[in-house]
Order: sequence, then structure tokens, then C-alpha cells
Amino acid sequence: MAITIYATIQGSSQGAIQGDVKQQGRENTILGYALDHDVEIPRDTHTGLAVGQRIHNPVVLTTEIGKHTPKIFQACSTGEPLDVTLDFYRINDKGLEEKYYTVKLTKAIVVNSREWFPETFIADNKPYKHMQTISMSYEKISWIDNINSTEAEDAWNAPKLA
Repeated sequence: MAITIYATIQGSSQGAIQGDVKQQGRENTILGYALDHDVEIPRDTHTGLAVGQRIHNPVVLTTEIGKHTPKIFQACSTGEPLDVTLDFYRINDKGLEEKYYTVKLTKAIVVNSREWFPETFIADNKPYKHMQTISMSYEKISWIDNINSTEAEDAWNAPKLA
């Protein structure tokens, strides 16, 4: 099942950071090729008990180079806060496309922006294009299951109580 990610990014200084998507209803979004993110709680390896507060590692989004790329590098260079929405689409059992999951980042900061181009003389790399990997930390994150109407969020400015 193919899964597609569309990113919408709003900069506090630059305004809308538009992508190259032309698909009706998703115009000017940024097509995501891959996403990596994890949240962890440090634990004692002997007891399994938590020994510290949660750690949110950066959300890492891989995109193709596009009109958004210079603006992402600008946001990284200046520490511009961004509001980011990542919408995930899949084909459901009826053969229709559905938005099944959303991740929202509030006051995200681009902590790393890397462009890369695979070695073109290797045949297996032929499908790969000029790519960008964007790593973002954030003040707040929301995870939304659009199918089952469940949601969770975490924010650094809202301490967790036991």
C-alpha cells in the first residue's frame, strides 16, 4: 500500500513555504518521500524503570529539492519558528484515497537541512533524485488518527504530571 506525505509549512517571518505539488486540493504542498521520528524515555537497563524525562528527537522529513528548499535553508539559518502539518494518505479497502493520519508541529525549528544526490553511476540509484532531508525540533507535537478520531499531544512548556 503506497503512503504519501504532504507537508504544509507556515513560517513566522517568511509566511507560507510552498512546495511543488500541483495535484488538485494539495496545490503548493511539499511531497514527503520518507519520515523518521522517535520519542523515548531514558530507562535503567537493569530494572526497566524510567530514569529521566521524555526525549523528543527531531522529526526528519525527506523531500525532493524544490522551490521550498531555499526557504527551508533560510529558516535553518535564522532559527525561524515554523508551524508544520504533515498529512498522510493511503488507499483504503474500497480503493479510495484517504487521509488517515496527521502530525502537527508547533513552533518547529529546522535544526538541520541537508541536500544530497546519490551516486548517479550506480544503477540502483536511478530512481533517486536531488533530495533534501529536513530535521525539525518543536515546542509542541500533535498526533492525530483521522480514521478513529484519536489524538495525543506533547509540549515542552506543559510539564507532565505522574
